[in-house]
Amino acid sequence: MIARLVRNKFFWLIVVTVFSLGALSITSRPRDNLLIHEKALSYIYVPMQKGLAYVAYNTQNALTYFNDAHKLSLENKALLEQVARLEEENRRLLSLEHENKWLRDAMGLKGRFENYHEITCRIIAKEAGNWFNLFTIDKGTRDGIDSGMTVITPKGLIGQTVSATPNSATVMAIIDSGSFASARLAESRDLVGVRGDLMLKDNGLVKLVYIPVGVQITEGDTVETSGMGGIFPPGIIIGKVVSVDNDKPQLMRSAVVQPGVDFKRLEQVIVLKKK
Repeated sequence: MIARLVRNKFFWLIVVTVFSLGALSITSRPRDNLLIHEKALSYIYVPMQKGLAYVAYNTQNALTYFNDAHKLSLENKALLEQVARLEEENRRLLSLEHENKWLRDAMGLKGRFENYHEITCRIIAKEAGNWFNLFTIDKGTRDGIDSGMTVITPKGLIGQTVSATPNSATVMAIIDSGSFASARLAESRDLVGVRGDLMLKDNGLVKLVYIPVGVQITEGDTVETSGMGGIFPPGIIIGKVVSVDNDKPQLMRSAVVQPGVDFKRLEQVIVLKKK
C-alpha cells in the first residue's frame, strides 16, 4: 500500500502542494527572524517568484508589442490606400487640367476658319512606333468627315484625312513620308513645299523643298500653309526652320522644319469641314 503511494504521481503532487501552502502560511507570519527551514525555502521561492514575475512582465510586453504591431499594420494599410486614392485623384485632375487647356486653346481658333465647321475628335488608334504619323480618329462619315479634309490642333497643322468609315477616319500627318503640303514663308511670303521624310520622321521633323532661287532662308523662319492645292486653308502654322542646306545648288536646296505640333503626344485633333 505504502509502496503504491510512493510511486503515485498524484500523491507527491498533493504532498508538494500541502508543503508549499504550509510554508507560505508559516513564512507569512510577521517575525523578525526566520527559521532555518524558512530560510531554505526562501532560496527556492524567491528566485521562482522573480522568474515568474519576469516571465509575466515580458509576456505582457510581448502581447502589447504584437497588439501595437497589428494596429500599426492596419494604420499603414489605411494610409497606403489613402495615398493610392490621392494619387489617382491627382492624375485625374492633371488630365482634366490638360484637357481644359487644350479646349481653351481650341476656343482661340474660333473665327479663324469662318468657312469651316470644326469637328473635335479623339485618337483611338495609331500605327506602330513612337510617332503619330498615321492614326485613327473616333468620328467618320456619320459625323460629316470624309477623306481629303484638313486636320489641325491649336498648335498647328497635323495633316489630312485619307480614308473614312461611318464611325472613324484615318489621318496622315505631315511627318509621314507620303505627305506633302503647299506652304509659304510667313515673313517673305515666298511659296515653298513641305514634305514628309522617312529619315527626318524619326525625329519628328519635316523637309522644306522647292525653295525659289534667290530666296534667303534662315533658322527661325516660320512656315505656314499657303492655301494652294485646295486641301489646306491658308495661314495654318506648320513650324519653324531649324537648319538650312546651303551647300547644294539653288534649285536643290532644302531645309529642315520643326513642326509646331508634338507628334509624339497627341490625344485630340480638329477636323475642318467646309460649310
